[in-house]
Amino acid sequence: MPAPLWRNADGVVLVEGARYGRGKVMRWTRALTPQTMPELLEPGFAGQLRNLFEPPREPPSRVMAREHAPSTGVAAFALPPRDLRLWLALLIALVFLFERWLATRPRRGAAP
Repeated sequence: MPAPLWRNADGVVLVEGARYGRGKVMRWTRALTPQTMPELLEPGFAGQLRNLFEPPREPPSRVMAREHAPSTGVAAFALPPRDLRLWLALLIALVFLFERWLATRPRRGAAP
């Protein structure tokens, strides 16, 4: 026997449902159009629809301290700093050579 799961402000049933095996069957009592169901346009519609599928849970009133304690993790492995001067010098030299190559290459078009 279906039971009302969601009513509008006037008390009219919008969704009714019943258990079916290990699940639940839900049925809309109206067409999902704004003309027949103006609740679709209300800002809280999405939250109420979510509550149909996942009812809000109450936060636990008690918790074991060992389950709530933060994990300490492991100490980070300290890497020695790398000397990047050689790579930086190589990059500067390559950029300089590339610029010189672009500046001295023969042009294909005639200069005006």
